[in-house]
Amino acid sequence: MRAVDYLAALRLPSNQRVILTHVMDEGSLEHVDAAKIEEFRQNDLRRLEHTRQRLALLGFDVKTYLHVGTPHREIPRVAQEERSSLIVMGHHGKGWLKNLLMGSTTERVLRTAGVPVLVVGMPEHSVTS
Repeated sequence: MRAVDYLAALRLPSNQRVILTHVMDEGSLEHVDAAKIEEFRQNDLRRLEHTRQRLALLGFDVKTYLHVGTPHREIPRVAQEERSSLIVMGHHGKGWLKNLLMGSTTERVLRTAGVPVLVVGMPEHSVTS
């Protein structure tokens, strides 16, 4: 189940504010040419808009953000700026070695968010969907 599916299933009262945030990891974009980065950005904007529309149909008041930066820093920053009461995020585990050496984005958000974080495990096949 994707994090947004879980959020929709919570059956929260209508007009609840949802902040959809996607962070393009600047570290992953270092050696990518500008045209490809723009392609990624456009794809991410389309996905955010699709999700925004879906949640709006369910009665949520949705605001979207697309940032370039470090995800584990940007997510808590946006949550703080928006005075969020909960962060809902998916965790798709990108490998035990990376997590062992650097920690996962999810773990870092959990440690620094300042608000509760609901982590929704995502099956490996849903990472690309």
